[in-house]
Amino acid sequence: FKFGWCFWSSGVARILSHEGGVTDVEVLQAALLHDTVEDTDTTPTELEAKFGPVVARIVQEVTDDKSLPKRERKRAQVEHAAQCSRQAKLVKLADKLYNLRDLNRCTPVGQSGFSSHLERMNGFHQTSVHIMFCHGLCV
Repeated sequence: FKFGWCFWSSGVARILSHEGGVTDVEVLQAALLHDTVEDTDTTPTELEAKFGPVVARIVQEVTDDKSLPKRERKRAQVEHAAQCSRQAKLVKLADKLYNLRDLNRCTPVGQSGFSSHLERMNGFHQTSVHIMFCHGLCV
């Protein structure tokens, strides 16, 4: 298990607990671990063995298929949102909110960097709104 990479994940869990009032321990654990399968060599089986089937399921629901091109991955996120559990939607929305705030804090310098920055922010916003309103999650 490799945990050195996951310090930013605590920001996602913090949004859920402090701003969203989420107290479900499994959701908060999944928030801390949400990028584990995508960004490390940790497997869903290992997650389940250490954290249980519910946490592993939530993490799997929010895990992107990194073999797809970025644009296709983002489209798949929106399409997949309808089948996600409420727990996974909470984690995904908190992650999007954290990413938007991070982009706001770290605006790139220069016109091309700024255009890319706005494009990413718009993508995060569109995905988040779609998940909330088109798939029945209002937090």
